[in-house]
Amino acid sequence: MKPTRPRNDQQRKLYAMVRMRLAIDRAITAQSMLDKEKAARWASAWGTAAGIPKAPRKWDGYDGWSPSSRSANANAPTRAISLDPMDS
Repeated sequence: MKPTRPRNDQQRKLYAMVRMRLAIDRAITAQSMLDKEKAARWASAWGTAAGIPKAPRKWDGYDGWSPSSRSANANAPTRAISLDPMDS
């Protein structure tokens, strides 16, 4: 077995960034959503190990808006407004 030499901080960061790039490549080329999600989790983990801050998720909690809340509100029934003065 080849002896390993201690790595300094720059070498550790470089190694983590290379692994992150490989995980991103796997996420891009993956055929199933399960493989894409798994590779994305690994890319996130290696990015954290490299000291890259985690980006906020695109739709979670940004100003309280999410696609699901918007679509739910878009189809919500609205109160009908009558123009007939006798309906009040």
